[in-house]
Amino acid sequence: MPQRLMHAQHVKRLQILIEDDLYAVLERISKRTGRSKTALVNDLIRKEIRARPSLEEDPLFGLAGYVSFPPADIDATLYGAIERRRHSRGRGSRVKPDRRR
Repeated sequence: MPQRLMHAQHVKRLQILIEDDLYAVLERISKRTGRSKTALVNDLIRKEIRARPSLEEDPLFGLAGYVSFPPADIDATLYGAIERRRHSRGRGSRVKPDRRR
């Protein structure tokens, strides 16, 4: 792939942290190929993005909205059904029903 010239108006600055071993590999490839680390990282990102299908081409996208159902009670789903206690735990511990309706 030919090296592209980058102009300041066409790029955004992004500062990243990279693990030492990956940086060493990137630096070796950069020296061997004569390409900058920035160009190598850009090419890797482009290649990764192209490898992924667009949202419309993704088979899972076709299933979105295929089945409709009411949402489940999240607490019951995560923690199981909780039985309400029928006995009082002391004065004022029970929630009194709102009779203003």
